[in-house]
Amino acid sequence: MDLEDGVRKNFLKSIDILKGMGVEIEEVSLLDPKLSIAVYTLTCRGEVSSNLARYDGTRYGLSTEDISTITENYEMSRGEGFGQEVKRRIMTGTISLSSGYAEECFRKSEKVRELIKKDFANIFKKYDAIVGPATPSVALTEKEAENPLFGELADVLSEGSSLAGLPGISIPSGLSNGLPTGIQFIANHFEEPTMFSLAYALEKEIGRVIPKL
Repeated sequence: MDLEDGVRKNFLKSIDILKGMGVEIEEVSLLDPKLSIAVYTLTCRGEVSSNLARYDGTRYGLSTEDISTITENYEMSRGEGFGQEVKRRIMTGTISLSSGYAEECFRKSEKVRELIKKDFANIFKKYDAIVGPATPSVALTEKEAENPLFGELADVLSEGSSLAGLPGISIPSGLSNGLPTGIQFIANHFEEPTMFSLAYALEKEIGRVIPKL
């Protein structure tokens, strides 16, 4: 995974701080984060399409009395009540869940999700927690954020653990060209105390040396 130089620099300095505190750290490999992007994209949009189907202007969503037909009610509620990104996700999710596509797209996505879960489970058989950069870059510019997949690309390093239902936490790790970078800890199920302890200890230490980062 490509990281911005400042993100990588601050992450490595954070690792040195952890080692200085006596934390034993080894490099491990996880499944390609691109798989998480693909799975999250399909899963999220499928859930958005399903969950937002209730917003028809009757019980949920935008409604008005200035309508004469149910079609107008739907068009107004969803046309004016949903933003462009929401509409885009609903359309994509509806396609992925529709007949002929559900087996090809959504169900295969869920199978890959199970592989991601097993991959993390194997790591936690030996290690107490996983540490890594929170995002591959600093905050995106307004133009970069126009990319429909900007959210998935920015969250690529945390999507895998989210899909596996694992607890995680991110804290600031320094600055890169005046913008903050982050580091994250991921723990096994029900092991939040370990994750919080590591994050708290590192945060206190970074607070003492952050002017140098």
